[in-house]
Amino acid sequence: MFCGQSAGDDANHFLSICTVTQHLWFASQWNFCSSALNFSSGRELVLWLHKPSFRHLLSKEESQEFFLYGTLLYHKLWMMRNDMYHHGTPLDLTKLQKQVKGGFIEHSVEKVRWGLPRPGRIKGFVDFAKSDEDGAVAAVFFDPSDSVMAFGAKKVSVSSVFQGELEAMRFGVDLAARLHLGSLCILSDNLHLVQSVKAMSYPF
Repeated sequence: MFCGQSAGDDANHFLSICTVTQHLWFASQWNFCSSALNFSSGRELVLWLHKPSFRHLLSKEESQEFFLYGTLLYHKLWMMRNDMYHHGTPLDLTKLQKQVKGGFIEHSVEKVRWGLPRPGRIKGFVDFAKSDEDGAVAAVFFDPSDSVMAFGAKKVSVSSVFQGELEAMRFGVDLAARLHLGSLCILSDNLHLVQSVKAMSYPF
């Protein structure tokens, strides 16, 4: 466990009571105490992030930022927990806080607005995720009725987030070709990658 307590290793402790979780929430721009919350499952957490009790005080943009921060916070917490459990990695709270803040800045620098895919085209969503040492790419394909057609994922070794996003796009295109999915639209949430592909240029 993060905080070294010998009891209480359950969902509510991890999501609300753990002193590491409390620190990350209190250090955020919302600076509230997570110990006042009570979650028995990840589902309850997601519902709360989507519709927090104080949502009437937030603008639409602020609500989106809150959901993004909470998602990144618990993602980084879970990755760190796994590293500590499986690899004996010591907790570095300052580094963890920087990772959460850095991810929040990276994903909220500029809004990306997507046009609707052409009628009848398959949509392929690609993404990259990275812990301290390992990375993974994934692709999910939806038919025009938004039903899942296929999906896949694999581990990758990259030196930067942008390279990881490139690998995710390549993986999605290769997977679609192997499955003979036909005409499709590839979607990414990485603004730099999208702009580079549109301009057919490198961002460095």
